[in-house]
Amino acid sequence: MDFHSGDLLNRINSDARAVAGSVVGMIPSFVTRVLQFSGSFIIILYFDHVMALLALASAPVSMVVSDLLVRKMRKHSKRMREASSKLTSYHEESFVNIAAIKALGLKSVFSNRHKEQLEQYTTTSLDYNKFSIHTHLFMSITGLVVSYLCFGWAVFRLYQGFITFGTMVLFLQLAGMLRSSFSSLISFIPSAISATTSAGRVMAIIEKPTDACDISNDEQILKSARKRGVAISLEGVSFSYRRGKKVFEDASILARPGETIALVGPSGEGKTTILKILLGLLKPQKGRLNIYPYNEKHKNIVFDDKARILFSYVPQDNMLFSGTIAENLRLAKPDATEEEIKEALVMADAYDFVSKLPEGIYSNVEERGKNFSEGQIQRLSIARALIRKAPILLLDEATSSLDVDTERRILMNIKRIKGEVTCILTPHRPSVLGICDRVYRVSGGRVALFGGGESLEPDLQGVLEAY
Repeated sequence: MDFHSGDLLNRINSDARAVAGSVVGMIPSFVTRVLQFSGSFIIILYFDHVMALLALASAPVSMVVSDLLVRKMRKHSKRMREASSKLTSYHEESFVNIAAIKALGLKSVFSNRHKEQLEQYTTTSLDYNKFSIHTHLFMSITGLVVSYLCFGWAVFRLYQGFITFGTMVLFLQLAGMLRSSFSSLISFIPSAISATTSAGRVMAIIEKPTDACDISNDEQILKSARKRGVAISLEGVSFSYRRGKKVFEDASILARPGETIALVGPSGEGKTTILKILLGLLKPQKGRLNIYPYNEKHKNIVFDDKARILFSYVPQDNMLFSGTIAENLRLAKPDATEEEIKEALVMADAYDFVSKLPEGIYSNVEERGKNFSEGQIQRLSIARALIRKAPILLLDEATSSLDVDTERRILMNIKRIKGEVTCILTPHRPSVLGICDRVYRVSGGRVALFGGGESLEPDLQGVLEAY
């Protein structure tokens, strides 16, 4: 099961808070009410069996009502949580895409959709509250009837001279305490159901498979990989998304240390999918993935989530986090010095504009980097990937907003990195393919070797058709 980001936020914030609140608030109250109920019942039962039975006269009614309550309340609680998640998801998606909504003049469309979401949530909430009110009203009337029965029996016993006036007052107080504590125990059912529903939604996240711990502490592997480089290969890999046709079949790709490999082809044919498979974000249905120190294929590193530390990745949707430029780059390498940050910015052709900012690398980055242009965001994202000094660099149309000269300059800087860095990229334009060692065409469910370097020149038309 995949979750919408807004649904995840709702589960982490609202549902987790509901579970925590129930544990902290409900359990102590429940224990107190149980002790109160037990003490009152024992005292009344000792002095007057009939009074004890009358005080519990509402028990059968409460049990029947609670049985209906549990079934209906569970359904209403689940609908409430789902409606709340949908509303949160809609808000999150709308806020993220607010610029596009304004640019395309979709304000009225999204406003109407928002009204529909609110109406759905309001209707669900009202149904839940109506049911709760009717149930509470019925239980209150039942409790009132029981109180009058207890009072009548106490007056009758007083009239017959079996008890004194003081004893009658004591019995009535204990009977009222017994009835109220029992009703309180019954009233815990809605809270327990709500907490159980929320706990189930939180557990659905917790039970999802987790990534294995990375190998960042294995300095020997990292140092060796950075110094000598690593080779990476896909052998006979096939992949398809759920309930969909195969994205590609029997794909084989090889990238040696120091090589720059390009993946070209029409949009939607699987270039980004290949990069995600390399990162372990997607699992192929068939084939073998290898990553190993060059010329040491027998020392294959296990290709799973632990190997992700060997990669640096710049996705299509480049993103900066709130903070400063330095803080953004230090996300990839927390102990990076100012000199290392400057070096990464220079390699990403970003130092010129960063140095002109009033506060340099300590300039503030607004939410999602909206105070920078797309080209600047891309260069800062590349710098963040480079400062990590991983032996494998994946660039997914990471230079699409840059001009040709800047793009080539950055790629040439990457090829000149000290050590053997393997670079796999999905270029936005064919002008940079001349500096690639090999080019693979991803199209029609197949991955085919196209050529590389000078060998691309005679078949330039074929290269262009790959886009």
